Amino acid sequence: MEAGGWAILSLSSGERRLVQLKPGAKLNFSRHSFHLDPLVGAPFGANFRVDGGGLVRDSRTVEEISGAVGDAFAGVVCAGPHNSNAEIYDTSTAQQLDDKAIAELRSKGAQGEEIIKALAHNSATFASKTAFAQDKYLRKKAKKYMPSVHAIKPSALSVCDLYMVKGPEKLLMLRRDSLALLLSLSNVQPGSRALVVESALGLLTASIAQRLGGEGLVVAAHLHKPVLDALQWLNLTSDEVCSVRSCHLKALLAGACALGDRTARGVAAMRGGEVEDAVRGEVAGEETVEGGEAEEAVGTGGAEEATGAGVAEAAMGAGGAEEAEAMEGGVAEVEMGEGVAEEVIGGGAAEEATAAEEATGEGVAEVAMGERAEGEESAVVPPPKERSSRKRPAEEGAGGEEEGTSLAPEEGVDGDGEKLDGKGRKARVVSLQEAELSATIEEGFTSLVLATRDSPTAVLPLLLKLLRPGGVFVVYHQSMQPLAECLHACHRSREAVRLQLIEPWSRTYQVAPNRTHPMMNAHPPTGFVLSGIKVVNDVGE
Repeated sequence: MEAGGWAILSLSSGERRLVQLKPGAKLNFSRHSFHLDPLVGAPFGANFRVDGGGLVRDSRTVEEISGAVGDAFAGVVCAGPHNSNAEIYDTSTAQQLDDKAIAELRSKGAQGEEIIKALAHNSATFASKTAFAQDKYLRKKAKKYMPSVHAIKPSALSVCDLYMVKGPEKLLMLRRDSLALLLSLSNVQPGSRALVVESALGLLTASIAQRLGGEGLVVAAHLHKPVLDALQWLNLTSDEVCSVRSCHLKALLAGACALGDRTARGVAAMRGGEVEDAVRGEVAGEETVEGGEAEEAVGTGGAEEATGAGVAEAAMGAGGAEEAEAMEGGVAEVEMGEGVAEEVIGGGAAEEATAAEEATGEGVAEVAMGERAEGEESAVVPPPKERSSRKRPAEEGAGGEEEGTSLAPEEGVDGDGEKLDGKGRKARVVSLQEAELSATIEEGFTSLVLATRDSPTAVLPLLLKLLRPGGVFVVYHQSMQPLAECLHACHRSREAVRLQLIEPWSRTYQVAPNRTHPMMNAHPPTGFVLSGIKVVNDVGE
C-alpha cells in the first residue's frame, strides 16, 4: 500500500470502509479512532490490531486470529448436553457489569480478553446457553473489545460487495455475480476496443480498463459530467488510465448517425438504386411514422428514417423520455427520467446551422433536417464544459457534429480528468475531440457495454451502428421490460444473433460443522442482462 492509494479496510465488526491513505488520515469506527499511517508500506492482506489507540501490525493471518479467539475462550465455554436456549428471554437485565465497571477494569489495565471473560462470568444466562450460543456470544464480544483491521486490495468485486451493503442503488443494484457476468459476456481482453455507457460510478469503465492492461481503448460516453471515481479506487496504473477516453453521448450519437448514412449510401450504390430512394432525405421527410414509433433496419442499409418530431416521439414512447427539446446539428436532446439522453434525428446529417440572436445570451439556430425546416428554431446547446466564455455558432460538420472543444481538464484540476495511479502519479482521462472521435467511430468497437438508469431502448439501435460485425454487446438494466423491448427490436431488425436475456441469481451459505444453512440476510435482487453478437444482414434479403 502506498501513500495516496486506496484500500478497503475490513473491520472486526464486519463493516468495510473504502479509504484513501492520505498522510495523517484518521478512521473512526465504534469507539475507536486511529491514524492510517501504519498501513503505508504494508502489503495488501496485512492484519492490524488496535493497541493503545493506534494500529499495530499483526503477523498472523485472518484464520489464525479467528482460531486464537476460539482457543482463548476454550475454558469459558462450559455448556452441558442438556443446555437449551428455549427458556432464555432477552430482557437486557442478564448482564451485571455496567459501563462504569467496564471502565474501571480498563483503568486497571485489563485487556480485551480479560474484559470478555468478566462479561461471560457476570452474565446470568451464559451458563445455560448451548455451546454454539456461547461461542457466538464470545466472538461477538471479541469483535467489540478485541478489534482488528484487515487490509483488502480494491477490486471490481470487492468494491461491488462494499456498495451492495452500503448503497446498492449507487451501482444500479449490481451484485458481484451480475458484474462478473457483464464482464465475462463483454469479451473484453487486451487489444479490445470497448464502448461503455454507464451510471455506476465508473466501476464498469475501470473494470474494463483493468482488463485491457493498457493495451486497447475504452471510450466512456456520458450524459452529463463524467463520473469515473472507480478509476481511482482500483489503483489503476498510468497506462491503464490513459487507455480511457471520454466523450459526450450527444457527439457519439451524431457520429453514429453519420456513419449509418454513409453505410446506407454505399449499400445503395452497390444495389443500383433500389435502396437509394429509401435513404434519400426527400424520402425521409415523406415517410409516415405509424403509432408514433420510427422503425429502422440497422445493418441492412435500408433504413426507414423518420422526421425529427417522429423520432423524438418514438424515443419518448420506447425510451421513457418526457420531453424532446433542443435540436442542433442533426441531434435531438431528449430528457429521460433523471438523465438526458440525446438521440440522433433520422433523415441524415444537418446541412447547416446559423448563429442568431446574440442579445439573448444564447445562440438560436435554424436547423435543416433532410429537407430544410422553415420557421423552426431551437436553442443551440454549447459543447459540454466549454472553457471559453465566447459564444460560438454551431458549425457544419460530418454527421451534424459541432466543432469539438477539448474537454481535457487542465493540470492541477481535481475532477474527472485527474486520476491517481498506484504510484501516486497523476494520470488524466482525456476527452476525445471531434477529429479523434470521428476516427474512433470509423474504426468501430469490438465490445459495447450499456448500463444506465434510463431505458436503453432508444439509444441501443444507434450504438449498435458503432459496433464492428462480430462485436459483442451487453446491456444491463434493473427492469426486464426495457431489455425485452431491445430483444424484440434486435430480432425484428436481424442485426444480432445469440441473443439471451438473463436474470442472475445467487445465495450465500454458511458452511460450518453441523450448521450449514443459507444466510438469513441475503443481498437485494439485482437486475437483468441482455447480450448478443452483432451481424451484418444479407443485403439481398
